[in-house]
This record gives sequence, structure tokens and C-alpha cells, in this order.
Amino acid sequence: MRLSRSHEKVLKRAFTSILAKEREEISKEAKQILGNRSIDIFLDWLSRFYAGFTNTIQGELLSVYLLMAESLKEQVDQEENSTQGMTNELIAFVTSYVAVLSSRHIGQSIVQIKGALSKAGEQGSDLLDSLDETFQTWESDRINDEVSEESVRATNAITKQSYKEVGIRKLQWVADDNPCIFCQSLDGKIVDINGSFVRKGEEYQPDGAEAPLKPSRNVSHGPLHRGCECTIVSVRETITL
Repeated sequence: MRLSRSHEKVLKRAFTSILAKEREEISKEAKQILGNRSIDIFLDWLSRFYAGFTNTIQGELLSVYLLMAESLKEQVDQEENSTQGMTNELIAFVTSYVAVLSSRHIGQSIVQIKGALSKAGEQGSDLLDSLDETFQTWESDRINDEVSEESVRATNAITKQSYKEVGIRKLQWVADDNPCIFCQSLDGKIVDINGSFVRKGEEYQPDGAEAPLKPSRNVSHGPLHRGCECTIVSVRETITL
């Protein structure tokens, strides 16, 4: 299953708003603190800022993801001849998912900001200019990257949970239209709904791959890697009499 274009647009607006708020608040504080090159003081402030900003992220995203979940659950219900609709379990799942996404987003932001400051220190360049360069990449690249990845990750995660709630017990990997060698090798693979297509830390190297892919998590659905657009479908078990 895939998100509709309208849901992707709403998701992009949400991430655009989040990154704009980050940039505004961080830039304002950076001008006050980094003018004296007080990096340690700035990083202490940054830690406190993001401790509170997680609520802002979740506030922006939760309603969007619940709308996505409602649409995807409706598709699963139609596919599996169910009249279940949205459930408290699915709402709780989406709420938890958004909380984890918030932490992942903040982690990426902090790494990139620290990297910008470190680069400026090594090159002896202006700290604020280096930060601004990073913020510009947020506008030019990061928004699209996050929306692209989340369109796949969230769709698959919510679809998997929806399948689970209607009683599906097995999933099948479906490679996208132009798969890499790793995803192509997974195409058609069937696993238990609580299982993994590739295990965390496994050195996955199908025939023809120059080097193994070693996931940092159990891969129970796409994306397997950056840019992956693979999906999952349910597998109906046949009963042999």
C-alpha cells in the first residue's frame, strides 16, 4: 500500500513547519551565544531546547499520522473483508510511533548541528555561517528526504499493525519497480508477521552484491535502506483438509 498524494502533501507541510520552527529558535539563540564562540554553553541550551521541542514535533505530526492510519486501515479492511475500522490499539500504536519518530528526528538534528560547529572549528570559519549552511540543506534536501522515507516507513508500519489486528499472520515483501539487488532478493519472501525479513546485525549479501548490508534494526518492513520504496502485503494461509 502507498500513501495518497494528498497525505504526502500534508506530511510535507508538517515537516516543513517543524524544521522552520527549529531553525528560527536555534538561529536566534545561536546569535546570542555563539557570537562569543561559547560552544559548550550553546550545546547545553540545545539539549534543553530539544527536551521540550519533542512535544512540538508530536503535536505537529500526531494528527497527520492518525489521518494516514485511518486511510490505511480502511484499505486493509476492504482488502481483508473486515468492518473493524480504527481501533484503540491502532491509535496507541500510531502515538508510540510518532514518539519514536520525534526522537529520531531530534537525534538527526543534533548530529547535523554538532557537525556544523565541528566543521567550523576545524576550518576556523564563522560558526553562525556554518550553522546557516546546514539549515539551508534542511530546506533543500532534508524535508524531501524525511517525507520520502516516512512515506514508506510509516505506511508499512501502520499497514503491518492493521494486518495484525484483522488476524493476518504472515507478510510478503514486495520490491518496488526499480529495486536494488538487496530488495530484489527479498521480493516474494514470506515471514511470520512478528518476524523479520533481515535480522539486526545480519550481514545480508545476496548473490551479486559487492558488499553485505548490515541493518541496525530488525527489518520487518521497508525501508531496508535509504531510498527504498518496497512494501508488504498480507499472505492468506490455505487450510489443507
